[in-house]
Amino acid sequence: MSLLRVSFAGCGILALANTLLAQSAPVEYLAYLAALAAFGLAAWWPDPLPPPPAPGQWSEPAGGQERTLDSCGGCGREVDADWSMCPYCSTRL
Repeated sequence: MSLLRVSFAGCGILALANTLLAQSAPVEYLAYLAALAAFGLAAWWPDPLPPPPAPGQWSEPAGGQERTLDSCGGCGREVDADWSMCPYCSTRL
């Protein structure tokens, strides 16, 4: 349980104590509303994100290119060697 949730719950308890000490009805209703809001925040406040992983936990990416590249005869752009058609000029490779 996070410290923020505990502090919201503490505020809710103080607001409920304020309802017992209130001398007028509007102040009592406002204290009930504050207690409801504080307990609602304490119940539904999202949990914090976990800490990021250690820098040495992940392996390094592959050093070289994984695909073989070729140039298109029509437009001269680099395309994958396994392709049968250039995506830029629609020339058969």
